[in-house]
Amino acid sequence: MPTQQLVIYLLVYMVPALIIFGIGCMVLAQSPRRLEHKLMVAFSFTYCLLYLEEFIRHLLPLSSSVWMIGVFFYQIRLLTTTILFHFLIHMTKIHKHYRIPFYPYLIYVPIAIVVILTMMNVNVVDEIEFIQTGIWYSPIFNKTYYMKLILSTVIIVLMIVTLRNGMNRATSLRKRKSIQFLLVGMISMLILTVILGYPNYGRFLPPHPYLLSGIVFSAFLSISVLRFQLLPSVSRRYKELFNLSPVSIIITNDQWEVLEFNDNAAIELGSQIKEGFILIDYFRVTENKQQLLRLSERLKKEVTIRDYLIKIMNPAKDETLYFSLDASIVRVDEDVFYYLIWRNVTDELESKQLVERLAYHDALTNISNRAYFVTEVKDRLKSLPVQSTNGTAVVLIDLNRFKVINDTYGHAVGDQVLKHTASILMKITRGSDIVARFGGDEFVIFLEEYPTAQAVDDWVDVLREEFATNPFVGNALVLEIEPSIGVAFYSIEASQFDELFQLADVRMYEDKEKSRRTRRALQIDPVDKQ
Repeated sequence: MPTQQLVIYLLVYMVPALIIFGIGCMVLAQSPRRLEHKLMVAFSFTYCLLYLEEFIRHLLPLSSSVWMIGVFFYQIRLLTTTILFHFLIHMTKIHKHYRIPFYPYLIYVPIAIVVILTMMNVNVVDEIEFIQTGIWYSPIFNKTYYMKLILSTVIIVLMIVTLRNGMNRATSLRKRKSIQFLLVGMISMLILTVILGYPNYGRFLPPHPYLLSGIVFSAFLSISVLRFQLLPSVSRRYKELFNLSPVSIIITNDQWEVLEFNDNAAIELGSQIKEGFILIDYFRVTENKQQLLRLSERLKKEVTIRDYLIKIMNPAKDETLYFSLDASIVRVDEDVFYYLIWRNVTDELESKQLVERLAYHDALTNISNRAYFVTEVKDRLKSLPVQSTNGTAVVLIDLNRFKVINDTYGHAVGDQVLKHTASILMKITRGSDIVARFGGDEFVIFLEEYPTAQAVDDWVDVLREEFATNPFVGNALVLEIEPSIGVAFYSIEASQFDELFQLADVRMYEDKEKSRRTRRALQIDPVDKQ
């Protein structure tokens, strides 16, 4: 084959193939995970295969043309047409309106049928004959040729109707302009197919010159995808501001597929975050995923959420991170997008928790202090029924002869006794109960909704037994600890906190006095210093 002839084949077939392939790659680079971009690339790739088939066919003997066209050309062309149909249906959302069954698989059924029949050596359509005109292996313009060309023309007309239908149903100006632009491209493709396909140009044009219309439509297709983006791109208009933001910003679709993100988000989430990344995959722990799904459900109801706190478990580093999240749901036509703005508030929250701990916890015994107990119990009493027969009570506890322990053994031992007392109280109370040190050797407990008042009295007996059987042991000492206990029942005796506490205080001193009388009667401690 002469070099000049090979160069012509390369220019006519391979250059257009590279142009179309380049257009597809340019579109794919914008967002590799979006379906319309994938279909655009698939269309470009299969159209490139048509040109490649024609190039290879002209390198083979003329007798191979019928086989090459029957086995490859028409199958590839059918696949190209089907992919284009899929793209147009997806763009116009026709499948949602007409509820096409088994979409999109139904669209590709004809390809499977033709491939199976070809493999079975069944002639689906009459074969086209070829002759050599100059350097080209051209089809004979007979009835079979025109029937296939007419079928191609009808398919293009159906695509035009699909686009026209989609344009009429478009709910936004941008979407309507996007489909209108594609409609112009499809009409241009139809005109070029008629002008280049039906007349016989002999040796002046290569075979199937209407393939050139594919280059034109590919240009329209790529411009439509790139110019009329369905997602309003924050980063394109305000890229610098977007990236300079001190907070992390991510835009996803309703499947949590990342479409855009700023530099701070990339730093926060690490190298794994990229376009097309499924954000929910970052939340590997089940609890994390559930939080994201709960956020999704709440967004659908409220549209915009501010200062939404989420707790993320990071098992890799054995740490817990806290994020304050602002989120909104944006609808563009039929598409749904999530705009997420968040700050890592882990350090801030831990500092706040530390402040609260210092404010509401007793430093010595590590249980709640007076301020927390009073605030929390008052809040809980507000939510309880005014008339209640349950055993809800305030229990006040004071250690008998604690001053003697301090004076005799020193305040260091006295502090250890207070810690030991706190551990006993925490041991026999429930998680819902509140245990606090009120000051000095005085402790207080809030028991909420025991079954009956008698159940509370039984619990007090258990408490006394616990103190009797668990003396303080330390510093070579064994010291028995005896508590004085006063109980006041909510609703039955009083409904306000101050009244309950005062009543419990009176009964605690009555119990202390009873203990003193008992000790004196037994002459265990004739002089009680307390």
